[in-house]
Amino acid sequence: MRFLTSLLFCALAACSKAPEMPPKIVEVENVTKAPFAFSIGLVGVIKPKFESFLTAKMAGAVDTHVLPGAVAKKGDVIASIQNADAEKNYELASMEATIAKEQYDRAQKLGNTKTVSKQEVEVKRMEAIRAEKQAFEAKRRLEDSQFIMPFDGVVGVFKVREGAHMNAGDVLVTVYKPGHLVITCDVPEEFVAKVNAGQKALIEGKSFPVTGIQKLIDPESHMGPAFIDYACDDCIVGSNIDVDLIIFEDPAAISVPKEAIYTTPEQSFVYLVKDGKAALQLVKVGHTYQERTQIIEGLNVGDSVVSKGITRLFPGLDVQIYEKDKPEGGGDKKAPASHKN
Repeated sequence: MRFLTSLLFCALAACSKAPEMPPKIVEVENVTKAPFAFSIGLVGVIKPKFESFLTAKMAGAVDTHVLPGAVAKKGDVIASIQNADAEKNYELASMEATIAKEQYDRAQKLGNTKTVSKQEVEVKRMEAIRAEKQAFEAKRRLEDSQFIMPFDGVVGVFKVREGAHMNAGDVLVTVYKPGHLVITCDVPEEFVAKVNAGQKALIEGKSFPVTGIQKLIDPESHMGPAFIDYACDDCIVGSNIDVDLIIFEDPAAISVPKEAIYTTPEQSFVYLVKDGKAALQLVKVGHTYQERTQIIEGLNVGDSVVSKGITRLFPGLDVQIYEKDKPEGGGDKKAPASHKN
């Protein structure tokens, strides 16, 4: 009985044929080499490359001598702490130093003619040295009450109003060179090791080199600052600006649409079209930027990669390449779709 049942099963199986699956329609892209770049978008801050914070060295009321935004020369006094005693002491000390110097010069000439003794000449020399030292100290005390430009540049907005009181150490104003700018931007921790001086950054369509990056992660923000020298005639210092920082660039890379990649936890694959059938191809992927992924290994120029339609695709399945109609006037012939990397 069991033998007859087996014969009947085999007969039914032979008579029934599995239905044939129609070819799956897919879009393909022929592999070529083309420039590929991977970048990250950052927000930078425009800052002056040369800037200085002028702080008070003594307490007192403020006198400003220029308007905010004024252009000043190196050594110009742009503000001062009201201190009449310092000005008067410097004036008197300077006069005394001048008189002592004249008396020493006169004594030296008389000493050469033996009119005065060498001891008297030496006394006048020491008096001149002492007066010069006092004048220098008086000048230093006067300068402590002044805010002096450290370089040719622009005076910012004063943080203290005219006549207001300041304490020693308080910041009065920031001065900077407007023609020398730098953009600072924070790079996420996972990219800091991949950024080095000389890499390109795209800012408003122009390329600028990274001049430096701090290889030290801020424990709170988990970022490291990068610096980019920048040139701009009408930039607003302190404003934000978009920065496209190039992390990787290859002038002749192989890349495919990222939707063409089938990924497992361990490996990545693409489907190729070979002799009208789908063939699974192991690949090694690199960077992904926008809608494309770099392929490091596994593909050759000329391979036909399934760019769309990998859903429900499996190795050995018959496939049909999707073709677009030619524009009107081109006849009934079909042409393969054009794809570019």
